[in-house]
Amino acid sequence: MALRSKSIWQRMPWLGHVATLIGIISAFITLAVWITIRVDRRVDRAVQATLVPYQHFFKGLTLNQSEEYDLAIPEFRLALEGMLKQGGGRERMVPVLDYYLDSVAYSLRPADYEPDFQGILRHAGTATPILGWHRDRMGWFYLRTSRLDKAEKEFRMSLSLRKGDGDAQNTAWTHWALCLVSLAKGGLDQAVEHALIADEVGGEEYAIEGWATCEADLIRDYGVKGLLEQYPQLKSNLPAFFTRIQNRLQRRAPDADVP
Repeated sequence: MALRSKSIWQRMPWLGHVATLIGIISAFITLAVWITIRVDRRVDRAVQATLVPYQHFFKGLTLNQSEEYDLAIPEFRLALEGMLKQGGGRERMVPVLDYYLDSVAYSLRPADYEPDFQGILRHAGTATPILGWHRDRMGWFYLRTSRLDKAEKEFRMSLSLRKGDGDAQNTAWTHWALCLVSLAKGGLDQAVEHALIADEVGGEEYAIEGWATCEADLIRDYGVKGLLEQYPQLKSNLPAFFTRIQNRLQRRAPDADVP
């Protein structure tokens, strides 16, 4: 009887072991690729989640710089919430808190952002020292939300913190704010004195020479318009204030002819 030819597996039995080994290796490679893809996706999601707060911050910063304060506030709110969830060093929250406060202070409807303001105050003391710049913005928030005494206190603290720091020019805005506070309280003399200090340290932007001749521009440019309805005494004191400014200018006129 003719012998049946042997199969390749019978003639080379070691091929079975090789095939098994190749199968095992293929399975491991497949598993490794699957794990790598899953890990890459998780890493990618983790990286994206880490970047999200910063994306909100830079969007808010762009809006803040274009004076779109009310649109910037939600972006800073999301940025701060994201950073708090991530944990880590609180110092990285400092730029967010700074521009968040700036946007709240100068927003169109500051009273709507009282929860945001209080949240900023809670975190500001732990993330960064309260500086004169912060006190100034806090004062503006209080001034624009009808808390005159608190506003005056913050503005004076701002000046105290900035004393001797070599940044006198930036105090002009705070002196202008105290000028408005004084007008709202009926203190014409104090208002004029703060206006003169702002004129002295603030340069051309705060020069009183332009105030007496461009009262409408002053009201628009320096944010008085929105305060006139809040503080009737401020509105009623403006004419007398401008008269006193004009009188000061007349006293300066002879000095201009002195060589």
